[in-house]
Parts: sequence; C-alpha cells; structure tokens
Amino acid sequence: MVGLIQIGTWQKISDLGSGAFGIVSLWKNNENDDCVAIKRCKFQTNINLSQKQKERWLNEVDIMKIINHPNIIKYKPLPPELESALLKQNPTNLPLMPMEYCRRGNLRHFLCKPKNISGLQEQDVRYILEDISSGLQYLHSLKITHRDIKPDNIVLQHCDNRCGNTIYKIIDLGYAKELHDSIVSFVGTLHYLAPEIFETEQYNYSVDYWSMGILTFEIICGVLPYLPHIPPFERFGKIRDKGADDICIYLNYSGQITNSSEIKKEHFISSTLKSHIEIWLRHVLQFDQNRRCKNFPGNVKVFDYLRNVLKKSIVRVFSVRKLEFYSYEVNEGTLVSTLKEWISRDIKIPKNDLILLFENGTSCMENKSVLLDILGEETDIYVISKNYLTAEIISYTFPKLIKEAMKSALKFNFSYLRQLRAQMIYYISTEKTIANYFRTSFFLYLRYLNSLVKGLNKKIMLTSKSLSKLLMKVECYSKIRENNGCDIYFNLSNKTEYNDCLNYLLRLTTSLERSISDFDGLTKNIEVIFKRQKILKQLLPGVTKILNKYNLEEQLSRAVILLEKTAVPTKNFQINPKDMISSITTLVSETIRVKDTLFKDKHFKAYLSAMKIVLNGADNILGWMEQYDSHIQELETAFDHVEIIHHNILIKAAGKDDTDKHPSDDSFDKDLFCDLPSSYLIKENHELRYKFEDVLSASILEHKMFIESMKPYSVP
Repeated sequence: MVGLIQIGTWQKISDLGSGAFGIVSLWKNNENDDCVAIKRCKFQTNINLSQKQKERWLNEVDIMKIINHPNIIKYKPLPPELESALLKQNPTNLPLMPMEYCRRGNLRHFLCKPKNISGLQEQDVRYILEDISSGLQYLHSLKITHRDIKPDNIVLQHCDNRCGNTIYKIIDLGYAKELHDSIVSFVGTLHYLAPEIFETEQYNYSVDYWSMGILTFEIICGVLPYLPHIPPFERFGKIRDKGADDICIYLNYSGQITNSSEIKKEHFISSTLKSHIEIWLRHVLQFDQNRRCKNFPGNVKVFDYLRNVLKKSIVRVFSVRKLEFYSYEVNEGTLVSTLKEWISRDIKIPKNDLILLFENGTSCMENKSVLLDILGEETDIYVISKNYLTAEIISYTFPKLIKEAMKSALKFNFSYLRQLRAQMIYYISTEKTIANYFRTSFFLYLRYLNSLVKGLNKKIMLTSKSLSKLLMKVECYSKIRENNGCDIYFNLSNKTEYNDCLNYLLRLTTSLERSISDFDGLTKNIEVIFKRQKILKQLLPGVTKILNKYNLEEQLSRAVILLEKTAVPTKNFQINPKDMISSITTLVSETIRVKDTLFKDKHFKAYLSAMKIVLNGADNILGWMEQYDSHIQELETAFDHVEIIHHNILIKAAGKDDTDKHPSDDSFDKDLFCDLPSSYLIKENHELRYKFEDVLSASILEHKMFIESMKPYSVP
C-alpha cells in the first residue's frame, strides 16, 4: 500500500499509529468530509505472521462486526471501490479492519499532558469510569474478556450531549477472548496485567476488573499504583505480598516502600467520591481472583457497584472563611438544615451563622427546604459566615515534596523530581481553583447583600402599610365612640365595666404609640443602611480591580510550559535538576505572594468589614421586624375585639337586643376582658422595646465600625 494516497474521492490523510503487526491510517472523503480509520497488517508477506497472530487478527475483526455499544469502537464498512483498491495492496490477505475515526486521540495522550500529571479533574474521571465500565460490562455479557484495558486502548470522541463534549470508547479487541477459552497467553501491557495472567494461570473476566482498577487509580492520581519504576518480577512480588485492602505501593521520601489502602492525597476528586472509589478499588485490586470476582454485599455486581457510586449526588461546598472545599452525599430527602449541620460540624462555625449561596441566585432558603430542589443541575455551594467572612490569618498547607524543596532546594533528592513536578501542578492548580471560587463567592455574597437590603426596603413598605391601616382603623373607632358614648354613659347600670373597657383601650393606644415611635426610629436606621450600601456600590469598581489580581492563571500556565519544555530535553534546551527545582520553588512562591497580596490589602479588608456591618445591620433589623409585624397584627386583633365589647356595652345600656350578632348578656361579667391579650401585648411590647433598644445600640456600634472600616477610603 506504499504510495497509495488517493482512491476516487477518498484521500489518505495520515498514519494514526502502529502496533506489533498492525498500522492504522486515516482516510477522508473529500466530497462529504466523512472519515474512516483503517487498520491493516503492516507486514508485506505471510511468512512473518504466526498462526496465532493470524487467529488474533481474524478474532478482532469477527468481534468488531458483532459489537454494538456506544463505548466500544464501531466497525465501519468501507465503500466497495475503496475496499477493493486497498485489498489489492494487501499481500497478507488478512481482512481490513475499518473503524469509526475518533478525532481526539487516545487517553494516554490526554494523561501525558503536563496539566494532567497529577491526575484528571473529577468530571473527566466520572465520564471515563462510566463509559469504560459500561463497555466492559457489555463485552462480559457477550462472554468476552478484553484482557488489555489501558489508556492506550481508550479513545476520545466528540459528543454533543454531555458537559465536556467527550465520550470514551474501548479499542483494540485483538487480545479479547471468549470466556470459555481461558487458556493463558501472555498479552497486554505488564503494568495493567492481572496477577493470574502474569503467573500464567487460568483466568476469568475478573482480569478486566484488575486492569480497570489500575486504570482508575492512574486517571485519579496521574501515576500507576504499584511501584511502576521497578522491574516487573520484583513489582509482582510486592503485589503478591500486599495486604488485601492495599490499593497502592509507593516509595516514600525516606526511601521506604510503603503500602496504602487509600488514594494518594494529591488528586482533584471530591473527598466523598474518593471514599467510595477506594472501597471499590480494594475489591477489584484483590490479588486473589476468586475474591476479586465476587459480588459486593447485597449481591451487587462489580460494575453495578461502580455505576451506583457514580450516580450518587455529591455536592461540593466552598468555605469562604477557610478557603477549603468539602463534599457531601445528598439525596431526595436531604434538607438545607441537615447540610448546615454537616458543614457546621466540619468548619466549626454555628449553623445559624452560615449563609449558603448558589450561582443560580438562590439564597435565604428555609431550613426545611429540600436541598436538591434548590440546587437543580448545580453541584457547587458557597458558604459564608455572618461574623467571619475570611480568616484573620491565611494558613498554607503544602504537599510533602513541595515542603522539602522549599526548605532546602540544594538537599532535595533528585530521584523524586518527577513527583515534585506533579505536586507543583497539583498545588498551583488547587490554589487557582480556590482563587476562582473565592472571586465568585465575593460577587455572590455582594448579590446576596443587595438582595437583603432590597428585601428590607420592601419589608419596611409592607410594614408601613400595615401600620397605616391600623391607625386608620383606630381613628375610626375613636370617632364612633365620641359620637355614641356620651349620652348613654349616664344610663349604664355598671359604669365600672365601661371604664375597664376604656382603660384597656388606653393601654392598647399607649402600646400603639410606642410602636409608632419604634417604627420611626427603625426607618432612620434603615436609611443609614441604604446609605452604606450606596457607599459600597461606589467603591466596588476599585475593589474589583484588587480582587481580579487574585488570579493564578499565569502561574499555572508557566508551570505547564515548564513541564512541556523539560518533558523531552533537546539539544537546544537542557535543564539540570537544580534549575528545575529553583523554577518550581519560584512558581510556588509567586502563588503564595499573589494570595497574600489580596488578603493583606487594607482596602480589600476594609471593604469586607464594611460588607459584614451592612449584613449584620440588615439581618438584625429584619429579625426585629418579623416580631414587630406580629405585634402589629396582635394589636389590630385586640382593637377589633375590644371595639366589639365596647359596642355591646352600649347596646346593653340602650336596652336593645342584639344577641344574634353579639355575645349574650352572660358574657358581660367580671371576666369580661379575660380573653383579651392585654397583659401579653403589654409584655410583648416591652420585649420588643428592649430588643429595639438592642438594635439601636448595635446600630450605633455598627456606625462607628463602618466609619472605622472606611478610613482607608477616606469616606466621611
């Protein structure tokens, strides 16, 4: 086929890759841009092919023709003219293997990108595990094992219906065998081989479980789990001797071989998903295939268990105060109050001080609200504290090797340089994500604050209407009494009863007058809050400029470029280990400096302090107003009730029978006012007064604090 690059409308674009005895070429139809990847035998004669190799080739073609699954590469029949021309250039007479073309390369290339040296992001991990486990389960349902699952045999294809636009597919079924044919052949890449294949024992479908477990660890951590740099037979011995739950064996910085039942610390998946994946890995990375192939408790199959894990609803919570991420598994019954309790437990802040914010704009939720109803499609939650927006002192936690390099670059063990590079990417990537989330949380908090003040304005208008309505009603009642009461008073048989009614009205009126006075004071305080919010709005552009400098895109980009340059040294570019360590520590130091610059900036700190003052002021007033509104409603009810009694007293004095519409004569006794909430209202009014005085005192203190916080801006 040498030199054959054009057949009708089909043109050979390039050779995509080459294996032990196959080569894959890309062909494109110039009329409709249709593409096909064609695998052919690379040898020019049958003499170089063993019978087993021929059988393997035919086996792969036969399997591909019957496969129909979205996560397994599809057989794509060739147009007759293209197939005929290519077969004429095929001296081995082995059938061609035409397949769909996956434009995004294979998973190995994706993993080898410098940004992925410390593992993939959680979304990518989830999609890969979902797709490849689904494809393998399909093969197993056909009684077929793949036997060679590894990143090189997984390709990426464009997909429109998922975030990230990528679907993952299994390729290279040449090693696949039907399960009833379990005679061992030493196939696959050694790092991914199940122990029973390495020991040349008979095996079952659980060899794919092992390979899938190795792959899972690698895509999460960016490194193979079991001592990848030592000789195969020595590594096999360590795997054979490991504990049943050990999913990782590594060489620590002290030079000791260490076993672990956990995923390494430097990764990008949530802690909740990590815990579930670790349980699954401890099962599929069992050395004993008989234990590995068993189902999970409840007779749950291995891939079904993984699928259930991936279906779990996990929310990620960013604590603005701690600048840390937390994660929680939630379901249809999880309430907001429950999540607040979990967060409060973990970040050590009272749950009543927590405010949850969402990018969809939701806030001020009822504690009894169902969390998933509020979240919708979102999984990120931002949590702030009413009293502590950010920590007074920003703490730093470094990965082990970063810490060693920062301590003494000259004494650093160069044999751990690859791990140091990975930890640099992990650290700067994590800090970049924290910076992005902090900037987002700042504006979400500002939006929440504006919404709170807007709600305060709406609340005061509604309360004002309620108070005006009550005043009009009281004035109306007063005029009625003035017109009807004077002449009848002298005909009353029991003037004490009437005087008690008037005294009660007097107490209610006094309570109302105090409420009016409180409302006037409240209105003035709200106006102060509006003015403060206006000042914050005026200062926002300057603060935004300061905040936007807390961006680590440049540092991460430079770190990636550094790894790209040093990945494969050339004649024109060589870097010695000392220079590499110096470059890494410089980038880490710059990352720290960018973070420190923001949180030590006096203008930014002043702005945050002013925001907290406005928040607490509005929050205190809203809390008081809820009780105030309740008090006004109680007053209105009491005025209505006493007016009925007053009316009935006058009716009785006039000698009229109005028992159909009013209480009977028996009701006019010494306990006439026992059902009226007089003492309760007076007590409630006193309590409201005390609370209002507290609000006023707090307002005075807040004003002093606000003026103090605005000094860096010279705001009067």
